[in-house]
Amino acid sequence: STLRPGISQDFEVEVKPSGDRFAYILPGSAQADRVPHLVVRRIPDGAIETDIPLISEDVWEALSGQEDLTGQILAVLSSPDAFEWSPHVGGHYLAFAAALDKPKLDLYRFDTWSDNIRPLTTARVGRVKADVEPLQPL
Repeated sequence: STLRPGISQDFEVEVKPSGDRFAYILPGSAQADRVPHLVVRRIPDGAIETDIPLISEDVWEALSGQEDLTGQILAVLSSPDAFEWSPHVGGHYLAFAAALDKPKLDLYRFDTWSDNIRPLTTARVGRVKADVEPLQPL
């Protein structure tokens, strides 16, 4: 199938610093729900550890009829900068952009040890409040 203009079909794969997992964004065009997914797989067997839809069903419904906003959100979520492993050795956090609670992007953290997803930003009118833990030194 054809992707919307500005949406990349390329996969940017990020390997976890410890080398036991890798992650990538599967474009919405490759999904039955038309929503991009963040997929984490184990190395070496390639088994899917988690598959996170980057737009919730409620938000996808709220975006119905808002093609410009939907296109902007999809463009960001399909970019190679939409996710990143924590840089310290053995880092088990994966930061990613998603629209899970409202039709706006926020930053989230997936913890591969607990399988917990936690918001790192809370959008406020004209301001962003970040709840970010300090990085471990290398």
